[in-house]
Amino acid sequence: MVTAVLFAASIFMLSVIRMIPGNAVAPVLIIVGTLMIKSVQEIPFSDFSEGFPAFLIIACIPLTSSIADGLAFDFIAYPLPKIAAGKWRQVPYMVYLIAGLFLMHFIASALMIH
Repeated sequence: MVTAVLFAASIFMLSVIRMIPGNAVAPVLIIVGTLMIKSVQEIPFSDFSEGFPAFLIIACIPLTSSIADGLAFDFIAYPLPKIAAGKWRQVPYMVYLIAGLFLMHFIASALMIH
């Protein structure tokens, strides 16, 4: 609830937020990334169906230069090793739905002529 209220309040501050240049945000993103990377040691890389999607998201976010695209790609890739390992029931149905929507989004984006 607090997040929703703060998000709604940020709409009114959008013009002020837009004044912050991208290079002023970069150090904060580096600090957040450093804090997040500490969790990597807890990823069970011995289980391919868990480790591979984790590796993909770690690699895709910087390679695409977009957190949203990296997450979208991982939503698509996460169920695939689970299905291949016969663990498809461990994946919530909502993940399959979101993966399908992201896949349609990427296909539609690829087919659009700029």
